[in-house]
Amino acid sequence: MPRGRIIAALALIVSAAIQGMTVELSTDEPGNLFTESMPVRIHIRVAGGMPAALIWRAYERNGVRGTQGVLDPATGDGPPAPIVLELPAERGLFMLEVTVTGPAGSADASLPYAVAVDPNEPDPDGYWGVFLVPYAGPEDAAKAREQALKLRRLGVQWIRLNLWLDAFEDLRIESEDPPRITVRFGKYESIVRAMQDQGIRVMGEFCHMPEALSSKPGQRAGNSDAGPLFARVPPRSWELWECLVEQTVTTFGDGVDAWEIWNEPNIGGRYWAGTVEEFAQMVKRTSQVIRRVRPGVPVVVGGFTCSTAERENGPEFVARLLELGVADHLDVFSSHSFSDDYRHLLDAHGLGALPVWDTEQHDLVSLKTLRLGVARMFHFYSRLDRSSLTDLPALTTADG
Repeated sequence: MPRGRIIAALALIVSAAIQGMTVELSTDEPGNLFTESMPVRIHIRVAGGMPAALIWRAYERNGVRGTQGVLDPATGDGPPAPIVLELPAERGLFMLEVTVTGPAGSADASLPYAVAVDPNEPDPDGYWGVFLVPYAGPEDAAKAREQALKLRRLGVQWIRLNLWLDAFEDLRIESEDPPRITVRFGKYESIVRAMQDQGIRVMGEFCHMPEALSSKPGQRAGNSDAGPLFARVPPRSWELWECLVEQTVTTFGDGVDAWEIWNEPNIGGRYWAGTVEEFAQMVKRTSQVIRRVRPGVPVVVGGFTCSTAERENGPEFVARLLELGVADHLDVFSSHSFSDDYRHLLDAHGLGALPVWDTEQHDLVSLKTLRLGVARMFHFYSRLDRSSLTDLPALTTADG
């Protein structure tokens, strides 16, 4: 990746001080994430006294590999110059620990860093993606670029980007008849732009009903992470909802390469608190708008769960949807940990050739998903505004 593409780099600084001496460790790379072809350079800055010795140790956080050494800092009348420690570019999750000693005392510091395998080139047909949780806080283009760069270095080809309630900024209903809505997507647009710049494809998802359009406004009872009730029900006006869908799809334009309709609607009352018939309406009406505004863009439905605990709401819910004719309004069937039950159901309805995407996969490598012919997998989940990268260890851990 050209260095000029890195517009904003995160320098995570971890420091500790004893008796006035301090040591700080940092890198120039976002999230302290390197790839195997990059030099792994750590900056060491000592303040509060002239160091006599510097001892360092780098070790694998979930393995046995490690290396260590002693540096002899240059001495002089002025403050010590920053030291650059170059470490082996071996794939894995590592921790660097540094101890400095001198007449003014001693100090310790530690820094986590990771080295990932060099990624393949961006590929629109790529198999592997992640369910991305956006960076915390308001719109910040630098954070968006940093998030996208880390994903690219990890080899991510696709992201699943859910449009939760916070995505719809300054939403206003200007007119009911004819329906006219104004809305902004500042933060989410910044994320999509950053992903485009890195060659990462985006699957957007409609998964929440804004309160202004809800058939149950003011009803804020929550259900775990599913959000308030007003966000999990049909709209009070399908015409207004279609207007919002059109605005959304038009605004993101070619920055979104596929659109998914809803998240786990078959878990009774959790992410979808309407009926199965109302959800069939949601699919049909939303799909029609997407296809009209962006012909050829895949319509993905609907992130159905396959857990044993929700079995009574799984295949039965989907079977009823198919009876209601939703198959004509989708291009991709999506589930979370695709199961034999769904494969048998699709085959029974003559949909065996329908592409299947697993849009929330908890296993790092799912042999079942591969066996059942799933065409694309999105790992659950990645926020990546932390530096430990412990949520994606398979990409940064040595083989064997």
